[in-house]
Amino acid sequence: MNLIALSFAVFAITLVLTKAKVLAGKREFVKQRYEASKVGSLGPGWIHRWWHAIWSCPMCAGFWVAIPVCLIFPVYGLFIDVLATFGANWLLHCLESSLFFGGETLEKVSEEVEDLSVAFQDLSERKSAIDDEKVKELMASARNLSDKLGNDEILRLFENFLRNLDRNSKDGV
Repeated sequence: MNLIALSFAVFAITLVLTKAKVLAGKREFVKQRYEASKVGSLGPGWIHRWWHAIWSCPMCAGFWVAIPVCLIFPVYGLFIDVLATFGANWLLHCLESSLFFGGETLEKVSEEVEDLSVAFQDLSERKSAIDDEKVKELMASARNLSDKLGNDEILRLFENFLRNLDRNSKDGV
């Protein structure tokens, strides 16, 4: 087995240990025991900290998973194998986390854009006296969305929309 296969094996095992729903109950159990151990004046012992780290931290679990995997399937020697598979595991988890975070952010932004779209449609259908509170609420949402995206284009579009809406309502259109 080569180092690339070992790295993906360690990544898969680590992902299951630290993030998969299959072991969510076990992680919750370990977390509760860890939190309970903080109550005393001594704080959590090394065993509580170690188990909590294994079940919640992909980097910690990756290291401890890499050792037995590299012992069972040696390629270049234990030290080099563990170092290489752990490093690749770390890079894969960084990539996985950034992709997850990016997808989660895009999902939130798309929900906000959809909410703004519904609000714009509602305002354009009424074309009459616009409630100032509703405009302020929409303006805050547009400002929030433009801050999240780092782009003022949404805010400008909303302001132009309000000007056109106000102009059309004055003209009686």
